[in-house]
Amino acid sequence: MLNNKQIEEALQKATKLEDYEKLYITLFAEPVPITSYNWGEFPIEDVIDAILDNKPIEKDKLLEKNVDF
Repeated sequence: MLNNKQIEEALQKATKLEDYEKLYITLFAEPVPITSYNWGEFPIEDVIDAILDNKPIEKDKLLEKNVDF
């Protein structure tokens, strides 16, 4: 687990979407989820907010596999 200083340094060094995605995966041990409102677009603002808040992006239940309705 990274401490706050390491996270801050990683954010400052990030220059590409892949850098933010790798940091998200490092922190939360899961890929950035696709949600119904960011379909097709990388949610960079949501990823940065999640990293800063240390809270993963909430998964969209409608897009999860094998969901019973």
